Amino acid sequence: MHSSDHCLNCQSPADQAYCPVCGQKTDTHRITVKHFVLHDLLHGVWHLEKGIWFTLKETLFRPGYAAVNYIEGRRVRYYNIFYLTLLVLGFILLLSHWQHKLYPAEGDIIQFEGDGTVLKHFFETWSKPLIFSFVPFTAACAWIVFRRLRYNFAEHNIIGGFCLLAITLYIALETIVSLLPPDGKISGPVIDWSSQIITILILLQPLICYRQVAKKKYTTGGFIWRIVLLYLLMILAFILLVFVCMAIVSKGNFDGRFSL
Repeated sequence: MHSSDHCLNCQSPADQAYCPVCGQKTDTHRITVKHFVLHDLLHGVWHLEKGIWFTLKETLFRPGYAAVNYIEGRRVRYYNIFYLTLLVLGFILLLSHWQHKLYPAEGDIIQFEGDGTVLKHFFETWSKPLIFSFVPFTAACAWIVFRRLRYNFAEHNIIGGFCLLAITLYIALETIVSLLPPDGKISGPVIDWSSQIITILILLQPLICYRQVAKKKYTTGGFIWRIVLLYLLMILAFILLVFVCMAIVSKGNFDGRFSL
């Protein structure tokens, strides 16, 4: 172990456990096999998983409170929510691949033609940007509605990020349940009920999240009309996004009809 009154990384004076400039530990170990396995690998992976699991738990049960903690600077325990959303989306794609292999669809596949085929290809190609567009759209609408919170647009993006992560987690849960045999006496009703419950949770997620964020700032009545307005603005923003996508795909010549 090497200990110094100067940081070995940036050479700044450092008399505490961590350098106040770059954050590196002031005591460093020589890299050995034992230290590499026990510290660099296991310790690093454990802390990574610890941050991920804490963020997942907070997002599922306390998304609004977690967003407030993050905005107010209590961030060290949280894993990056946008990276984590990408990981969850990758997990969903993997599960969907397994689902299609287990239960391949037969005659219920919709074959798109004309504008429908082009639009389908557009959404498949730009799926991730379109999914993440939920965050700035929600943030812009919430910034207009919840002015008393005094959060700027970027901070509302953090709230929207926690909201989106919660939604992707619910979709992942629904995908896991869908791996059960769809025609089973028990699994069939379980799939149906879980799908309905998860759909409701997804639709209510902005309400749940902003209720926790704004609980101390608004009365119940004041919050209700604002959350209704938020949903209306989000619906309008979604409709606008769909029409913009259609216009891009059709190069301005979309006639509003699909051939199936």
